[in-house]
Formats: sequence, structure tokens, C-alpha cells
Amino acid sequence: MNKKIFFVFVGLVMISTASLSARDLGIDLDVGGAYTRHSQHYIGSCCDGAGFSTNSKASKNLGGIHLGVNFGLPKNWSVFADTMFTFNKTLVNDTQLGIGYNFLLGKGFKLFVGGAFSFGGSISKYNDKYTTRYFGIGGGLNVTASYMFTRKFGIYFGVADNYYKPVSGEKKEGNITTEFKDNDFKNKIHQSINAKVGIRVKL
Repeated sequence: MNKKIFFVFVGLVMISTASLSARDLGIDLDVGGAYTRHSQHYIGSCCDGAGFSTNSKASKNLGGIHLGVNFGLPKNWSVFADTMFTFNKTLVNDTQLGIGYNFLLGKGFKLFVGGAFSFGGSISKYNDKYTTRYFGIGGGLNVTASYMFTRKFGIYFGVADNYYKPVSGEKKEGNITTEFKDNDFKNKIHQSINAKVGIRVKL
């Protein structure tokens, strides 16, 4: 839990600092829907007699909401905060804090390409007696296109790809909760491929 509080605090500090620098350059607020393809990869030990390693992947599709804030910087650069909450028996949160460049493609059109520090997690309820929770940190990419109908209102759509290394988690079986150990995360990588679309408001 302390790790989660630390990363949320770091995110809030970054957003606050960026907003002070960006208040005269424009702030874009994005609100819309999201689709997520969430995958949990297990990378097996190497290797068998023929030199193959054994890997497995469990994936599922989820839908939910997207919120984003983009703070303008000089020379078409921006810092941004992006978060998605998607669900389908599994609740997944993907959050990005990063920086990128805005390509101005014409009147009202803009393409943003950025890289980010990512953190997030998942809560999966398999049945009434078994639930798992994970929290991870990693990195991601963010590509978003937007078109402004007026100076204040427009639309956006984009994609984001995040890779996480789980760093904490637990499983609950019946009334017994057990925290995962570091060794339980050794061969695990989580990935979220996200699509987003919605309304952009310039503040």
C-alpha cells in the first residue's frame, strides 16, 4: 500500500508542477470512453531439449472510461497525465505520466506522440472464493489525434500501450488473504493495449 501512495504522490507533484508552467500555454482536458486488451504474460524458464522456453499469456477485453490532461509547453511540447478504468469481471487501471511532442497537421488538427512512466493494477474476481490483486510499474507509449471544432471544444481518439512489472499483490481464497512474494513476480509481465475516444475541452 505504501508503494501505491508513493506513486500517486509523485504523480500529483508532477501534475502540479506542470500546471504552473503551462497555465499560459493551454491545458487540454479529455473525457471519454476506453477499450483495453489486458494481458498477463508468464515467461517460463529456458530451455527445453530443443532450446525453446515455455511462455504463456492470459488476455481479456474490457471497456470503461478515460480521463486525460495535457499541459502545453514551449515549442509544441507537452507533459500529460492519462488514466483509464476498464472492467469486465476484472477491474484494470492504467495510468501514464509523461512528455511528448505535438505535430500540427492543419487548422484544428493535432497529432500527439509521447512516452511515459506507467503504473497501474488489476483486481480479478474469478468466483466468490478467489480474487487476485496486482500493482505494477513500467513504461508506455501514447499516440493521440485531435480536432478542435472551436477554440474550446473538439474530439480526440488515440491508442496507448503499457508494459508493467508487478511489484506487489495478493490473493484472497475464502477468508484468507495472502500477499505475493517477490519470487511470485519473477517471470510475470502485464500489458495493456488501450484505445480511447471522446471530447476535448481547452481550459
